[in-house]
Amino acid sequence: MHRASRLRHLGDHTVHHLGQEPGGGTARAITRAILGGRHVGQAATESVLLVVSELVTNAIEHALPPVVLRLHRDRAGDQVWVGVTDGGPAHPDGASTHWAVLDIHEEAS
Repeated sequence: MHRASRLRHLGDHTVHHLGQEPGGGTARAITRAILGGRHVGQAATESVLLVVSELVTNAIEHALPPVVLRLHRDRAGDQVWVGVTDGGPAHPDGASTHWAVLDIHEEAS
């Protein structure tokens, strides 16, 4: 049974709880919708989607739920921060966080 996910917007920061049985496809769809709403271009969106896919897949395959996806676009609008937190056991102290920062400069056509 796939549990519903929760989405919370905090200004330029979005926190999405993927539930107990997350899926990479769900994380990509959520990310695409959020970035589209923030007017991030197609090429940059594809780069961010690749990072989200890799981080969420890693959390699904190597850690315990819950998996939480965080997206943040800086105020200048030229970087997107992607964070994925899982329930461990990557560290004996608790949850593990995987993150990446992407430059989203796009070439003008």
